[in-house]
Amino acid sequence: MAIATGGIRWRAYLYAVAPAAWAGVLLAMALARDLGPLEDVSLVPQQDKLYHFVEYLVLAALIAFALVRTGRWVPLERFLLTVSLSALYGLLLEALQAFVPGRSASALDAVADTLGAIAGAALLLWTHGRLPWRRKG
Repeated sequence: MAIATGGIRWRAYLYAVAPAAWAGVLLAMALARDLGPLEDVSLVPQQDKLYHFVEYLVLAALIAFALVRTGRWVPLERFLLTVSLSALYGLLLEALQAFVPGRSASALDAVADTLGAIAGAALLLWTHGRLPWRRKG
């Protein structure tokens, strides 16, 4: 027996699960007083900026994937929406860190978040052939 789905609407919610879960992980890490072993390992200077870049690259890629799968927006709108949502979330978490004992907000972390969001959105949309500036040949 087939289940009536009511169109594509339920899929939009399904695709939103992964970015929402990852955003929850980022929130938990931002509000943690101590990240334990993650803070003890230092391979390169300013290593935390690399962490921020990768974290928001993943977030943006998940958001972009969800937007691509819903098929609602044109490529430029998907790209801008993905980067905006990811970067604003990064700014929000940086601001929240100012109120967590032992943590501080950092403008450089916000820059790394934004650059990661741009890279993640571009990477995902490029792999799906939906970059706003990519010509189909």
